[in-house]
This record gives sequence, structure tokens and C-alpha cells, in this order.
Amino acid sequence: MTIQTDDRKNELREWLRENVLVPPRPTRITVTDIQFDWPKMEGTFVLALDGVGLEQRFSVDYEMNGRIEFSPPWVHSPVRLPITVSTIELDQQTQAAIQRALDRTFPVIRAYGLHKKGKIVDANSSLKGRIIKRPAFDAQRAIIDAGNLSVEELVSAG
Repeated sequence: MTIQTDDRKNELREWLRENVLVPPRPTRITVTDIQFDWPKMEGTFVLALDGVGLEQRFSVDYEMNGRIEFSPPWVHSPVRLPITVSTIELDQQTQAAIQRALDRTFPVIRAYGLHKKGKIVDANSSLKGRIIKRPAFDAQRAIIDAGNLSVEELVSAG
């Protein structure tokens, strides 16, 4: 049984070497083609590294803290091991630049918890109930929904 598991782990390592993109740290990143489903509070975007777009889309969604977060594309293990792996591996400085670009783009919404006047925000709360400043939120949403947004951010040297 152990030999089979070891073989699968070796298969997985080989598959990862061949299929996971590990680009060098870019000088700048660009977030484009944001497609966001506001009622579900989730979407996707295209990422470019130094002007070269990646083929796979990244995911983006609102978290419990009311801030936007992203994740790279994922795939289930093709070698019968119960794991999910990212198909693109970016260093911390590149990830931080992506997060800064998204933070500048998406409005912050109410975090989960008890808010003024006894209002509780949780997983069942609608987006409408989580909006903090309606005019600012509507303005940022309109920019995102227009579909021609391109947000650049420099990547720190580290």
C-alpha cells in the first residue's frame, strides 16, 4: 500500500513540475477583465505580469472581514490523491501587489458581526445589507461593471 502511495506522490510531483506555472517576479502586475456577480459577491479577473496576460482566470470574492480577496486557478489532483493544487504559483510580493490593486478597485463592505443598532451581518446577509457608503459603493461598482478597467500595481523588490 505504501509503495502505491509513494508512486502517486511521485506522479504528482512530476505533474506539478510539468503543469504548474511558476513565473519570475514581475516588475508590475495588471488586473483586467473583471467579471463580478454582485449578488453572489464573487467573480474572476485576468492577470498580466509585465504586460503578458496569463491564460487562466483568477477568482475574487468578498470575505467575512468585508474585504476582497483573490485566489489563483485551482485543479484537483490528476493522480488520484485527495488534494487540490494551484496551477499558478506567485511569490509573496506579487501576491501583495495583486491584493493592493484589488483593494483600490473594490469597495469595502461590512464585515460579519454585530454592528450599530444591533444589526447582525452574517453569511445570510445580502450585499445590500453590507454596503457601508452607498454613493461610493455605487461609483466603484459602475467602474467595475463598465468592463474596461485596467488596474496596474508595481511589485516591490522584496
